[in-house]
Amino acid sequence: MNTYILHLVIFCELLVVAAGAYLFFTLIKNKHLGYDKNIRTALTIALVGCASIVVCISARWLFLFAPNEQLATTFQQLNTSYIGTVFWLGIGIGLVCIISAITHMISLIVHRDEANYLPQSSLKANAELDLFFAQAPMPLIILNKKQRIIKVNNALSRLLQQNTRLIERKPLKKFVYESDIAKLENLALNKINDCDVNTSIELRIIIENSEIMWVRICPRLLQAQDNNKYMLLWLHDISESKKLMQLTNFHSHFDPLTKYHNREALENYLEDKYKNPKHSIVLIYIDVDQLKVVNDTCGRTAGDMLIQDMANIVKKIGRDCDFFARMGGDEFAIVKAEGTIDEAKSIAERMRSAAEDFTFTWNNQKYRQSISIGVALSSKALNCVIDIVGAADSACFEAKNKGKNRVVIYSEMLESLQNSRRDMMWVSRLQKAVQYGSFVLYFQPIRKLNGDPEHIHYEFLIRYKDESGEHILPQHFIPAVERFGLSEQVDLWVLTTALDYLDKHPEHTQKLSCCSINLTSQSIANPRIRSAILQVVASYNFPLEKICFEITESSAIHNINEAQEFIQELKTLGCHLALDDFGTGFSSFAYLKHLEVDYLKIDGSFVRDIIDDKFDRAMVNSINYIGKEMQISIIAEYAHSDRILSLLTKMEIDYAQGNAIAKPMPLKMLQTYYH
Repeated sequence: MNTYILHLVIFCELLVVAAGAYLFFTLIKNKHLGYDKNIRTALTIALVGCASIVVCISARWLFLFAPNEQLATTFQQLNTSYIGTVFWLGIGIGLVCIISAITHMISLIVHRDEANYLPQSSLKANAELDLFFAQAPMPLIILNKKQRIIKVNNALSRLLQQNTRLIERKPLKKFVYESDIAKLENLALNKINDCDVNTSIELRIIIENSEIMWVRICPRLLQAQDNNKYMLLWLHDISESKKLMQLTNFHSHFDPLTKYHNREALENYLEDKYKNPKHSIVLIYIDVDQLKVVNDTCGRTAGDMLIQDMANIVKKIGRDCDFFARMGGDEFAIVKAEGTIDEAKSIAERMRSAAEDFTFTWNNQKYRQSISIGVALSSKALNCVIDIVGAADSACFEAKNKGKNRVVIYSEMLESLQNSRRDMMWVSRLQKAVQYGSFVLYFQPIRKLNGDPEHIHYEFLIRYKDESGEHILPQHFIPAVERFGLSEQVDLWVLTTALDYLDKHPEHTQKLSCCSINLTSQSIANPRIRSAILQVVASYNFPLEKICFEITESSAIHNINEAQEFIQELKTLGCHLALDDFGTGFSSFAYLKHLEVDYLKIDGSFVRDIIDDKFDRAMVNSINYIGKEMQISIIAEYAHSDRILSLLTKMEIDYAQGNAIAKPMPLKMLQTYYH
C-alpha cells in the first residue's frame, strides 16, 4: 500500500512538471497570441508553477515526516536514486514558470497601450474581413501608433520573403533602408488624414536576401471600437518605374554610347561657372574629321567604335581639365576653368597630335584619323553659355574649312567666324519655330506656257516669322538649318502643314493639278525620316498624284541609292517627283537615266541671263531636248521678265516659274489668287 501511495505522488509530480514545461515553451513560441489569450496563458503557467512547487514540497514532506518507519525507509531509498532529481527539477520549473508568468503579465499590462498585439475584437472586422485581408493580392500592413507591425497579409510576407511570425511585432523601420527611415515620420498618426487619398511616400525596403526594393506606401486610418487608432498600409512595387526613371535621368545627362557627359550636362556646368565669373573659362571644341568616311565604308557599328576610341584618346589628354562631354555626332567639348588661352592651345595641340597618330582598324582595313579643334575664351563679348559654345563651335568649323587637322582660336574679327556664329544663333530660334509654329508657308505659282491657262500648279515655300512679325527669306536661315541638322524637322513641318491645308480645302484640292514640296538631302539620306514621310503622305485621302516632291540634283547624286529607292516608294503611292536645280552637276545627264522623275527644274543660273548669254540658251535647249526624249516635263525657274517668258515659250519649255508670273505669296492668299 505504501508503495502505491509513493508512486502516485511521484506520478503527480512528474505530470505537473511536464505540464509546466509544456505551457512555458508554448508561451515562448506563440508570440502571435492576442492580449487576452496571453494573459490567460500566463495565469495558467503561474498556477501550474505553484502546483509544481506544492506537489514537490508535499512529496518531500512525506519523506521527512513519514507516519511509519517502513514508508520513511522507502522514501529514503528512492531519494538516493531519482526522486531527489525530480524534486529539484519540479521546484526549479515551478519557480521559472511563476517568474516568467509574472514578468510576462507585467509586460502585457504596462505595454497594453502600445498594442503590440491586435485585439481580436478591437477593429470592426469579422471572419470574412480577416479572410479578405489575408488573401488580398496587394501587400498590406497594420501598424500601431508606435509604428510596430501588428498584422500583415500573405502578399506582404511573399514580398519580404519572410514568414509572417518573423515580421509581426517588429518595428517597421527594421525593414526600411537606413537612409529612408527619416521618411517614416510622414506616417505618424497625427499627420495622416483619412480623407486625403494623395498621401503616400516612396522608400526602399529590404527583403530577405538583402535585396533593395522600391515601394510606394499609401496609409489609411483605422478606427477601433475601443477608440484606438491604427494605420493600414498598402505597398506598391515601383522598382521598375524607379529603374526607368534612373535610366531616363542617365540619358538626360550622359551619352549612351561613350558613357561620358552629354551636351545638356556641359551647358548646365557652364551655367554654374558663369554664375561666379571670377576666373576665365576656356572651351575646347573638337570634331572628328573622318567619321563619315568610316560610316560610309564600314557601317555605323564601326563608326560607333571610332567615336568611343576618339573619346578615350581626347579624354586621356584632357584628364587635367574640369569637364568633358560628347556634344553629339562626331563632336566633343572640354572645359578648363581658370585656364588661359595658351594652356588651352597647348592641350588642343596635344589632342590633335594624338588623334593624328591614331589609326583606326576595322576588318583588316586601316584608316588614319584627325580632328579639327576650335578654342574660345570667356570675355565680355562671350559672357554666357550660348556665346562661348557658339564661338568655340564656329572656330572648330573654321578649322575644318581650312583643311581639317588643325587648331583655330576664336576671333571675332574673322568674317567667316562671324557668319558661322550667326548660323549658331539661329539654332534656338529655329527649334522654337518648329515647336511653336513660327514658320509661315508661302506659295509661288508655276505657269503652263503652252496649255490650259486654268491649270493650277504651284510650289510651297517657307519663311521664318521673327519677333517683329517680319517674314525672313530662306537664304538667311536655311544654311543654319542644314548645318545643325534641323532639315528633317523643317521638312516634316512643311509637309504636314501643306497636306493639312489641302485636306481642309477639298474644293481647291479637286481643281489642283500639282503642288510641289521640297525635301532636303538629309531627309533623303535618313531612312527613319523617309519612312515618316511615306506614312504622313499615305494618311491623307485626297488623290496623291497631285503631290510632287522636289529634290535637288546634288542631293540625289550624293545619295543615289537612297534617292532611287525613295522615288520608287513615292511613285507607288501615286506621287510625282521633280529634280530641282538641274544642270549644275558635272554629270547631270549621266545620272538622269537612273532617276525616274516627272519634272526637271532648270537651275535659275541658266535662265536668269538667257536673253543675252548664248551658253545659257544652249544649256536650256539641251535640257529641254533631253526632257522631251525621256518624256519628262521641263520647268524653268527665275523667269523674272516678260522677255524671258516669251523666249521660253518660243523654245517650247513646258512650265515657267518666277516673278514675271507671280512673286511668292502667303498661303492665306492662295484661294484669292486662283479663284
